Amino acid sequence: MSNAQPIWLPALQLFGYTDASVVELEYNSEGIDLGLLKKEMAAGGVKMVYLTPNFANPTGNTISYEHRIEIAKLSQQYQVVIIEDDPYGHLRFSGSPVPSIFSIAQSLFGKDHNVCYMSSFSKIFSPGLRLGWLAVPEHFHMAAVIAKQALDLHTSTLNQSIAAHYLESGRINERVEMLKATYKDRRDYLMQALHEYMGNDMTWNTPSGGMFLWCHLAENIDASQLLQECIKENVVFVPGEVFFAHNPQKNSLRLSYSMLTADNAQEAAIRIARALKKLK
Repeated sequence: MSNAQPIWLPALQLFGYTDASVVELEYNSEGIDLGLLKKEMAAGGVKMVYLTPNFANPTGNTISYEHRIEIAKLSQQYQVVIIEDDPYGHLRFSGSPVPSIFSIAQSLFGKDHNVCYMSSFSKIFSPGLRLGWLAVPEHFHMAAVIAKQALDLHTSTLNQSIAAHYLESGRINERVEMLKATYKDRRDYLMQALHEYMGNDMTWNTPSGGMFLWCHLAENIDASQLLQECIKENVVFVPGEVFFAHNPQKNSLRLSYSMLTADNAQEAAIRIARALKKLK
């Protein structure tokens, strides 16, 4: 089975619009394979490295502190821009928070580093606002402003005002704590239901935060075919193959637990198991 790192689907779509040549690197329990990353950077031609360091979509993986330090150093050594996409970082419900690559680079190299950090209110406040934030080194400020103006001129001032008032109210911390407790329960509901009804037919990760389980079926089972059977059972998921630029894992799939209750997690597992029996 390929160890290539799947990536957030909209990011792949965006890179496709820019005619970027996407290279997927293998990963391990601590994050991206640093040897391969260094090899690619040293060969030249790398314009940017895109990473989701906390509870990545779709895998739920988190990059370790030690790997983040090395990534920051490689970025500086080879003058490669790192895009640190962190929409899920506030949704940690076990373990200790890990400093961002941006903050690590800033502490190591001051204002002249090459890491750009971005996050979103979509996961901790309201998805409908379509509002996020960006932190970049000073030498990237004007380029970021010009790019933003070219894309959509500017973000809705009404939405920005709503977010600003909410932050000023001080309620965001209470909401994040509620979300963390809720998502932990929902993750556990789903894993318990899968364990009960899927048995050895499916394996999955145990993320420390975020919203997703990254799952694998037997290698001879195509998750896209399983999806067609699941649709007949009125339950859906995202086949893992759509998260790969190359060499997709056909037997992988992403399950989201963000909206589950104990009852519908159990019902979902029952229906997926029933659909899977039709393919075996």
